[in-house]
Amino acid sequence: MNAATPTTTALVTALWAETFARPVSEVDTTEGFFEAGGTSYRALALMHRIEETFGLEIPLVTILAEGTVDFLAQEIDDRRGEALLAELHGLSDDEAARLLGAEDREGA
Repeated sequence: MNAATPTTTALVTALWAETFARPVSEVDTTEGFFEAGGTSYRALALMHRIEETFGLEIPLVTILAEGTVDFLAQEIDDRRGEALLAELHGLSDDEAARLLGAEDREGA
């Protein structure tokens, strides 16, 4: 498992801080959900905020069992990568070539 992107980690840290009503500077990204004072209500709130922010669902059991900022950020990045790959696999060769051509023109 690779480290999550700094942007994802920062966003999850902000959501965690909001959920636990503490300053971002006091969030330990390796602290477990229950160690941080997690409750079922907070787990549901965090799950909802992750869905709003990232557009994907992290199961409640994942938050409860594996919940740390670092783990959740990596899980989000992994799921986003899988969704992108699935979308790319659905493209025809012509569609992929058009997208790559558009990217080349934008980069020039």
